[in-house]
Amino acid sequence: QHLLATPDSERYTAPAKLIFRRAMHPALPADFFQRKKRGFNPPLSGWLKTSLAERFSGLGSRLNRLTDGLLDATAVDAFAHAYQGGKEALAEQMLQLLILDESLTQLDALRRALP
Repeated sequence: QHLLATPDSERYTAPAKLIFRRAMHPALPADFFQRKKRGFNPPLSGWLKTSLAERFSGLGSRLNRLTDGLLDATAVDAFAHAYQGGKEALAEQMLQLLILDESLTQLDALRRALP
């Protein structure tokens, strides 16, 4: 069944996950729809130390350039160095800086492609 074909009374339920009850009921534990939401903690440290590690090089200067100087290259690099030096509590903020870097890099490429 397509979501748009589902009546609003079934699409907008409280809790929101009730829409899945009919389709998933046989495969889920009996109390699934009564449980509170639970968070998911992705393996940030693992990602930052492996597949994203190469993005640390030049991060401060890239963000400084891409933000027209709003982000200080030295401060960004010091923050990255602190994370890489063992301050695991900074993992989430480090990921946010890398996401900002990628987003601004893509926007810059689009801007440069304009006539």
